[in-house]
Amino acid sequence: TLCRSNACDVNPVHHLFAAGSAEGKVECWDPRTRNRVGLLDCALGSVMADSEIEGLPSISALKFNGALQMAVGTTTGQVLLYDLRSSRPVTVKDHNYGLPIRSVHFRESPDLVISADSRIIKMWDRDTGKVFTSIEPEHDVNDVCLYPNSGMLMTANEAPKMSIYYLPALGPAPRWCSFLDNLTEELEENPESTVYDDYKFVTRKDLENLGLAHLIGSPMLRAYMHGFFMDIRLYHKVKAMVNPFAYEEYRKEKIRQKIEETREQRVQIKKLPTVNKELALKLYEEETEPTAQKKKRKSMPSILSDDRFKVMFENPDFQVDDQSEEFRLLNPLVSKINEKRKKKLKMLEALEARGKEEPDELEGKASDAESSETSDEEKDWVQEVRRQRKLIREENKVKRQERVQEDMQTTLKPKFFEIKAGEEFRSFREAATKQKLMTKTLEERLKVEEKLGTLNVSDTAVGSKQLTFTLRKSEQQKKRQENERKHHEIGRA
Repeated sequence: TLCRSNACDVNPVHHLFAAGSAEGKVECWDPRTRNRVGLLDCALGSVMADSEIEGLPSISALKFNGALQMAVGTTTGQVLLYDLRSSRPVTVKDHNYGLPIRSVHFRESPDLVISADSRIIKMWDRDTGKVFTSIEPEHDVNDVCLYPNSGMLMTANEAPKMSIYYLPALGPAPRWCSFLDNLTEELEENPESTVYDDYKFVTRKDLENLGLAHLIGSPMLRAYMHGFFMDIRLYHKVKAMVNPFAYEEYRKEKIRQKIEETREQRVQIKKLPTVNKELALKLYEEETEPTAQKKKRKSMPSILSDDRFKVMFENPDFQVDDQSEEFRLLNPLVSKINEKRKKKLKMLEALEARGKEEPDELEGKASDAESSETSDEEKDWVQEVRRQRKLIREENKVKRQERVQEDMQTTLKPKFFEIKAGEEFRSFREAATKQKLMTKTLEERLKVEEKLGTLNVSDTAVGSKQLTFTLRKSEQQKKRQENERKHHEIGRA
């Protein structure tokens, strides 16, 4: 019998019970016979040729996988994988920290063993022992729990809150936090080497290129996610030793960047559209000339590159009429600006024809002169508005005088109208009304006459309709009848 048991587990296939003792032994019991069927001396198997063991290794963790595989963790920081048919371990994995193994788990697809001590959680291949990745939490780890069928694991540690980690390489996120998959996909789109203060993040491939693969597991490298953190000073020293011509490459890159910056400062020839050339040139100048207001505002998309306004520079129907009254009142200083812009537009067209670059100063003025001119334009804004209004009034007066002259010179010719045979002419208004009425349908004419009182429609007993027409009387007949009625009333009185 064992002196003291530290860990135990039951095989889920054949229900074999295993218990690990403080003496470094594992006893296996068959519950059907209630007898011990095997004894493993793990203390002897954990001793490796290149390792130093202080004290007797005790069993601190135990886990079955399938019917024949078992993992045993010791208090000296080793994990031993056993095949139950052999008394020798198949694989021995050392955490290199000398701390007791707190937890051991098996992971299917990929075939990994997840072992944890109080300082680090390591994931390694169960067949080769090659490290897949490792996690080093801030607080001491007491136990590790894997969420089923996912890449999430949780740790019970010496802190008020549990730590939760998600590794996409182990599996998808659980359904209740599926948004983690979207976050990891976005992170994978822009992989970058991250520098945290005095540490440089390097991958295993970077360590192999630098010849530092032998430092894996040492205090100089801190495992994190899919790589390691190393001191930035050590990284620069090794980088300089591996690539002594790095400074020359850096110098050439800086020179190339300076040349690119000087090229960007030059005024580039823009191919202007066929419609609204002056407006396109104005927008281009606003983009290339930074101002204080533009710096304060947030960066907005350019109208020239926006597809929503593409038709404005292609369809002639959208051509801006700079001579209209509305345009001149909204843009009182447009006359001065347009003169300067037209000159620049002509020079651009000439340069496009010759295929040469545009000179730096098209107007031949210094930048200080341009800034003073802009301030003067702002001061003269009100005067220019008044001047434009005065010009518009004078132009309208001239146009009215021209129209009066044209009216005076125009000779009116008489127009003759022919009356059809059998019709009596009363007035142009009545004739127009009658002509308009004749263009309507019979139903519409009957409705109009019924409203005027000249038509009465009624149903008969047998179901047919009866129409009664009342002749319309002229105004003279109505006046004559009214006079006769008054005359008779006076005679009776």
